[in-house]
Amino acid sequence: MAFTCSTNGGGVELSASTFESIYGKYADWASYKTGVPYVMILIMWYHESGKGSQNINTPYNNPANAYGSGPAHPYANICVGVTDFINLMTGTNFKVSAVDANGRSASKYIKDAIANGYTLPASNRYGSIPGAGTYYPPGFGAGCAAMGAMGWAESFYYSPGSAVGAIPSAAGNILQRWWEVFYSSISKTKIGTTLAPSCCG
Repeated sequence: MAFTCSTNGGGVELSASTFESIYGKYADWASYKTGVPYVMILIMWYHESGKGSQNINTPYNNPANAYGSGPAHPYANICVGVTDFINLMTGTNFKVSAVDANGRSASKYIKDAIANGYTLPASNRYGSIPGAGTYYPPGFGAGCAAMGAMGWAESFYYSPGSAVGAIPSAAGNILQRWWEVFYSSISKTKIGTTLAPSCCG
């Protein structure tokens, strides 16, 4: 089958539901391959794409605008970009830079936090981590904190205007907040169930 997948590149922010209707099948595939909860990946991509205002794959970026994507390494289509995202999350090319990484892949770092709880470490390659020392019990919040701390984005997925509960200055809180605001109808524990969408050919 020929490649027929489509994405959004119109420069206009998308509603959360529209974003999911376009990118959900790719997030499901990425979740299935990495073991990271579906909604966490969806929120990460929603954030990284400016709520869908930027085309998150074609021609330049993988869905998280991460390591190695950009004009110097363009992707042919979204399927290639999501494949690269999966490889970055599960492989060793993307280095988790939080001081407690211990050589873990990004997906393992997040899954370990979800399973075992997580304390925000002091620093990553960008410097001090907001909320260092904050403890999260096992679950979604711990995974969000780990994603914010591992050095994926200089923003740490943190915004002073997106505080959650008693942790107003902690890495990863924007991911928790965006779940509450945009995707609370989706289970925090749902893991993807499909391989590459059929449109990938």
